[in-house]
Amino acid sequence: MTNKKDLLLAGSESETTKTIAQKFEQKGWMVTGIGMSNLAKREALGEEIGRLEKAGTHFNAALCIIEQQLSTGFEETDITQWESLLRAWLGGTSNLCKAIAPHMVQRGCGSITILSPDYSNCKGDNVMNAAAAHTLHGFAKGFGAEVAGSGVRVNVLWPGLPYDHEAIAHMALYLAEVDEYTAAAVISLAAREEEARQS
Repeated sequence: MTNKKDLLLAGSESETTKTIAQKFEQKGWMVTGIGMSNLAKREALGEEIGRLEKAGTHFNAALCIIEQQLSTGFEETDITQWESLLRAWLGGTSNLCKAIAPHMVQRGCGSITILSPDYSNCKGDNVMNAAAAHTLHGFAKGFGAEVAGSGVRVNVLWPGLPYDHEAIAHMALYLAEVDEYTAAAVISLAAREEEARQS
């Protein structure tokens, strides 16, 4: 019998992912990282996760963080830019879920958390970024409902900008390690207060 806990941390390399990795490692988790380029390749990603699972890394939790965003407003954004953003956010997230969820379903347990920024209090035209974020919400709710009956919990963390990295890491750990009931939900987190007031 082992108490080994494994987290797959996938997506952008950033202050957010660094803080989350440290928080999980402090609690005794083994953290495996997969970069953005890997999320774009569905078959290769599935093979890599399958290889890790076969070698004994049985992921209890996965966290997907994609921080790509558009700096242009609705009228200035070309369709190819929108498609690129959607491929990164929705494509990368769905690829990860397709690769890791079957292993969790087979074990009858697991947690998948998707980070999705909240642009509601940001200055400027963030329509495209907000639309991409809400697309993730719809995906997580639908997919989460599909796998909840198999003991796999899929949720979205929806933090305000600028990120409170510690709060995100704390909630991600709570969803992975403590919570056994929340599924197919969008969970809001406040922005970092001092910076939010200055923006």
